Amino acid sequence: MATTARPARPLPRRLAETAVGNVVIQVVVALAIAALAASRAAAHMLSPGGVVGIVAGAAAVGGLIASIAGTYGGAADVLFGEAELECSPSCPVAPDEDPWTARALWRTAALWAAAAAAWALAGAGLVAVVLNGNHAGLGVLFIGVAVFSGSAVVVIDTVGRHRGAHAARRQLLEPPAPVPLRRRAWRQIALPMAAVQALVHVGMAWLLFHDYRVHQPYASKALTRAVALADVGIVVLALVFLFAVVFARPWGEIDARLGRIRLDDPESQIVSVKSPVGVQGVVYAALACWLMAAVIGWFLPANPTLAQVMIARAVYAGVLTLVFTGIGYVRGAVNALAVDASSEVPA
Repeated sequence: MATTARPARPLPRRLAETAVGNVVIQVVVALAIAALAASRAAAHMLSPGGVVGIVAGAAAVGGLIASIAGTYGGAADVLFGEAELECSPSCPVAPDEDPWTARALWRTAALWAAAAAAWALAGAGLVAVVLNGNHAGLGVLFIGVAVFSGSAVVVIDTVGRHRGAHAARRQLLEPPAPVPLRRRAWRQIALPMAAVQALVHVGMAWLLFHDYRVHQPYASKALTRAVALADVGIVVLALVFLFAVVFARPWGEIDARLGRIRLDDPESQIVSVKSPVGVQGVVYAALACWLMAAVIGWFLPANPTLAQVMIARAVYAGVLTLVFTGIGYVRGAVNALAVDASSEVPA
């Protein structure tokens, strides 16, 4: 049975603690986005339309991921004894539907993403009016992303945690019908997330290369195949860290502990605590995906257009996200099932 370093806190206090931590994280994220955008812009200044697009895009992506991560985070707080719920499982704030079914999970995430984007559009639109056609630098963009995108992410994560905590306690008493592991990992989690990340990297490619010169191979900022793929190592490391470690692995573990998944063929897939799924598969997948950049390069001309670069990087990011999310989820789920199986064996 899992132990905690300190006793469980009431859920409101736990939500306040995580909200404070998320504020710090969102400030760092906002600074990174603003610095990257300003460094790639002409004269390090962005147009009002660019500011609005970046702030709204960051809010939409952050809101979607925060909805899913928050729901799973609330469940983790209950499962690992971090939060204590003071009302009964049938209290009015407990969700009526199962928030972790594929349809409910992604529908809720999409609605929150749309709401976050609308909020950010309204706020950044006011900033654009104040700019009155003038370009903005690092400071304005940082404030816009932190205030409008960051605040939306913190709120959505907090709401999701509250919902997930109550739903998890109910499902511990009334377990849901389990879903085969492969279907849950690859079709219900990894594939939709890969589609989301493909769209995200369309925007990222525009952000990185929209001020580069196309079909001018000897210009000071020429858009070439080498330039378009120069940062693939960073992309691989970032997606491995986010989806194989931070997000998908805990999601698989929580689903396993809630009884949401089952092994596809229990007779041929006996999970033993002596042979947990380690990090080797993640390392090998990362190396294979890094080498895959050469394949993407075959389809890019020496001097590609911006649209070609956007499509190539979107496909690359989508494939990487699919692989790392699926592997991370399976690893978390299988290891959790192994621990549960070992705890049921009489001493």
